[in-house]
Amino acid sequence: DMRKAEGLRFEQLLAPSALSGGGHRLDTYVLSGDWKLDGRALDASLVRSDVGTFLAEARLSEWKEGDRRLVLVKFRDITEERQAALLTAERIQVVEMISKHQPLSSVLTKLALMIDHQVHRAASAVMLRRDDSLRLAASPNLPSGVAGCLEDVPLVPETSCAAAASRARLCAVTDMETAVMPADLRAALREFSLRASWSVPILSSEVTVQGKIVVYLRDACEPTFEQTELLEAASRLASVCIEPHELTGQLAHRAQHDPLTGLINR
Repeated sequence: DMRKAEGLRFEQLLAPSALSGGGHRLDTYVLSGDWKLDGRALDASLVRSDVGTFLAEARLSEWKEGDRRLVLVKFRDITEERQAALLTAERIQVVEMISKHQPLSSVLTKLALMIDHQVHRAASAVMLRRDDSLRLAASPNLPSGVAGCLEDVPLVPETSCAAAASRARLCAVTDMETAVMPADLRAALREFSLRASWSVPILSSEVTVQGKIVVYLRDACEPTFEQTELLEAASRLASVCIEPHELTGQLAHRAQHDPLTGLINR
């Protein structure tokens, strides 16, 4: 609501991080007189009552009315543009990491970060299937108290945490209090105010479950179409990374063990 902004100083619109960080503060920039108001654009982190902090582009221009010098600042929300650019850049980074045979843990960590950068107030984890359970492989922003509960999760349909992987489809849980899950995980999620989760399976080229990606959120909500596409794209990238890694492990095991007895070759 622009009427609420009338008469406010620039520092009252800027987010605290913008005031304490580097770069141009709009109020300092304008009042210093050391500038050119030729339509140039500056980035600023602003505060809006309905969505909190957001990234905006500010374009400045001026005119005079008698002895008065007036400055007009036009703000435009560029959050979606920057998020789209960041997503493209991080997808390319993941593909490059896969092509360079970077360690599996590094690639999966980058994938989790890519999701976290796109989903507001969320923390992601990648879990891999080992026999009849899911084990945590990467969780760069997940609280350690929650991550510890995901070290070994049984792969059964009745458990919400494993539903996406066991059913091979996306699963959204918007009420963690009523969802079926281990008691220790529920307590950890409650402690860190994580109220919802989205899970998507990681499927191999033969459509077998390799693991899952789970996103824990502070806000109880369903994923949008764009967020669903993001999770599915991340799942495909994870599969591209995991499958060769598992094949290499299988070949190494066969080379070192007797095919009949399963004993280590001497």
